[in-house]
Amino acid sequence: MDTPLANPELIAMTAAGRRDGEHTRGPASGLPLLGRLALPIGLSLAACGLLGWYLLRHQDQWQTVSLASPWLLGVCAAASLAALLAPGPIFWVMTSRVGRDVGLAESTWLAVMTSAINSVVPLHAGAAARAVYLKRRHDLDLSAFAATFLGYNILRLLVASLAACAAAAGLLLRQGAGIDPLSSVAPTTAGLSQPALSATGLEGLITIAGGLALAAIGACLARPAWFQKLGLGALEQHRLFRPLVKFQAGWHELMRCPRFLLKVLTLVMLQIVAELIVVWAAWGAVGVPLSSAAVVLVTSFGILTALTGLTPGGLGLVELVSVAVGAAVAVEPTHGIAAGLVARGVSLAVLAAATPVALAGLTACRPQPPDRTAESRSRSEGDALS
Repeated sequence: MDTPLANPELIAMTAAGRRDGEHTRGPASGLPLLGRLALPIGLSLAACGLLGWYLLRHQDQWQTVSLASPWLLGVCAAASLAALLAPGPIFWVMTSRVGRDVGLAESTWLAVMTSAINSVVPLHAGAAARAVYLKRRHDLDLSAFAATFLGYNILRLLVASLAACAAAAGLLLRQGAGIDPLSSVAPTTAGLSQPALSATGLEGLITIAGGLALAAIGACLARPAWFQKLGLGALEQHRLFRPLVKFQAGWHELMRCPRFLLKVLTLVMLQIVAELIVVWAAWGAVGVPLSSAAVVLVTSFGILTALTGLTPGGLGLVELVSVAVGAAVAVEPTHGIAAGLVARGVSLAVLAAATPVALAGLTACRPQPPDRTAESRSRSEGDALS
């Protein structure tokens, strides 16, 4: 099943490197890579250009935007730092489960460096770099890395999509009751006589989020043996499905422990809470006090967009989607763009400050010997499952 999470093929190619006797290709091998990068970067530039074009066409509305609550910038920065550091404990718990004591500090620094790389290179290049790092420094197998990385993203996909469904449904109910989706008076979309919701737009968002939730559930529950039962065993060797099959083998082993799964899910939800605060603070800073449901809706679709990895750090696409979702709750697009710029600017500033610290921390970390006992136990349990 193809899910909008990452680029497993890129991760596999980077982490596996030269295994099975592969050798470095000549200069011509760089051309396909440049072609793959050209589309995401062009997409990011197009999205940013579209937002800039809108602002040029509505300069009068842009002039009405002001920083209404400067103190919320500090809240936004603190929440951005929390969201940036949150993947560290998550991957620390996950890698410990597969028999690698990476360490909490090293996992956190590695999470920051992954975000730093993702912010400048598309297609989840930071994840590929982390796969190489863990392979060389901790001898973490690709299948184990795929289980931790894709499992983490699938949980984010599941939580964000379910939250988006619940938030959109709540907003539809508020519309039926004639309640303002905003917590107080705020700039509304042009052409609307009152802050009314677009029922069709919200229904469409529910459909999209619901479909993604089903895809996430299917990715969690599907088993490689199902390919054989359905007569699709040959797909396991396809280059697009091979990483997913490896993920399934490791992911079902991780899910054998409900306590572990609950711990990871709790950490993922805490990270999303931090991202909710970032969005709430950014929109509030420009004078748009969104309701709780609206904050959840905007944040969730921002997360779902960033999971695609199509642009560096979701640049352009996240802001474009946030503005479109904000319009569904009757927020003027210029204020949505301003809120997106605030959130992006604060997050990049926090990332720029944290990256040198993380790099120094990684340099100071010493590799830990692998836990062979846990590894052999994990493998034996996996063999028993298969």
